Amino acid sequence: MKYRSCRLLLLLTLSVLLQPPGLSSESPDPETILQAFRDSFNWTDRAAMHIHSSEEFSHQPDAVAVEDLHLYKEGNDKVKIVGNEKIQNRHTGKLFRYEGGHVRDQSFQSIFLKEEMHGFYLNHLYVDRDDLREDDLTIWEAGEKRWQIEKNINPPLSSMVGFAGRFSEKPLYELLTPETMTIREEDHDGLRHYILEARTDQGLVKIWVAPDQNYLMKKCILTKEADKDLNSEGTAPYNETCEFLDSLKKKSVTEITVKEVEYIDGNYIPVQIETQYHHEVEGGGEWGFTNSCVISEVDTNPDFDALNAFEFSVPENTTTTLFKRDRSIIGGLQWENGRLIADMEDDKLDETMREALASLDIGEDSKENDEDARIILKQEDGQEEEILSKRPVALLVVLAVVVAGGALSFYYVMRVKNPRAKKN
Repeated sequence: MKYRSCRLLLLLTLSVLLQPPGLSSESPDPETILQAFRDSFNWTDRAAMHIHSSEEFSHQPDAVAVEDLHLYKEGNDKVKIVGNEKIQNRHTGKLFRYEGGHVRDQSFQSIFLKEEMHGFYLNHLYVDRDDLREDDLTIWEAGEKRWQIEKNINPPLSSMVGFAGRFSEKPLYELLTPETMTIREEDHDGLRHYILEARTDQGLVKIWVAPDQNYLMKKCILTKEADKDLNSEGTAPYNETCEFLDSLKKKSVTEITVKEVEYIDGNYIPVQIETQYHHEVEGGGEWGFTNSCVISEVDTNPDFDALNAFEFSVPENTTTTLFKRDRSIIGGLQWENGRLIADMEDDKLDETMREALASLDIGEDSKENDEDARIILKQEDGQEEEILSKRPVALLVVLAVVVAGGALSFYYVMRVKNPRAKKN
C-alpha cells in the first residue's frame, strides 16, 4: 500500500513537471481571451488621430516612402483620410529622383461615407508646387470593398485595426478559435503575455497579447508556405509570383510588433508599430518591406463637426476616373461648375440609377474658395423627378456611371503606384 502511494505521488509530480507551459489556474478560458483580444481594437471604432509612417523596400534600398496623414473614423461606415506622401532619399532626406529625374511628392484626401455617398469611395490626389498643379479624382462604385482592401492590406492602418492582408483577408481575431488554438503564458520585459498559436488553412498564426493591457496585441508572426497553405482569400493554394523577382513565392512571413503603448481615455493604444514583410522565392532571393509608424494626437471621442472631418471638395476641372463594380473603367471625365461631365448615351441610365442620382446633390463651394466645387451629399426625398428634370442628360449619365460604376483606397491612386499595394 505504501509502495502504491509513493508510485502515485511520483506520477502526479512528473505530470506537473513535464506538461508544456500553459495558463495558470486563475487565467480565463480561451473563448474569453479571444473576445478580449477582439475588443482591444474597439478604440478605433470612433477616433481621430495623426499618423506618421516611413517605409523601406528591399528593391529600392536608397529610397524611403514617408507619409503624414490625419485619420477620421466613425465605425466602418464613415472614414476620411487626409495627408501627404513623398519618396525621400534615405541618406540625404531630399526627394528621391527616379530614372528620368521625376520625383514623388503628392497630397491626397480619401473618403467613404456609406449612407451619404451611396457606398462610393472617393480619392482625390493632387500635386501643388510652384510650377505644377495637378488634380485627379478616382471614384469606386464598390466603395465598401475598396475600404476593406485599404484597411486590410496597407500598414500602418491594417495592423492598427487588426488586419494583415498579405496573410489573410480576415481580421487576426477571426483566424483563431478556442478549439484550434493553443495558449501559453510567458513574461516579457516584466509584462505578462498570452501566446496564442494555431495552424490554420492559410498558414501558421502566432500572436502575443498582454492581459494587463486590455489584451492588446504586442506582437504577431504569420507564416505562409506554398503548396501547403491557402492564399489570402482562402480560395486557392498559395502559389503566387513575385512581380519584382519574376519567380514563384515559396514562403512569406509577416511580423507586426508594437514598440510603444500609451494609456489614453481608458484604452491601451499602440502608438508605435513596426510591420515587416518578406517572401522567399524559388531559386533563391527575397523581397520585402518594413513600415514604421508613430500615432499621435489620438482623440477617442472627437467632435467631427467641429473638425469638419467629413467635408470633401475638389477643384474645378479635376480629371476624374470611375471604377465600375465589374472592374471596367471610365476615364477622362471632368468637374465643371460643380458637375461631373461626360459624353455618353442616354440609354445607359436606368430607373434605379435615376433614383440614386436624385438624392446626390452636387453644388458650389463656399465663396471663400470660389475655385473649388464641394460635393454636397444630402437626401432630397420626394423631389427626384424635379431634380432630374433640371439636369443635363450628360450629367445624369455620368453620375449614373458613378452609381453603376466605380469599384478602396486609403488613397489608392497613390498606392497603385506603390509596389506593395497592387491588389485592385
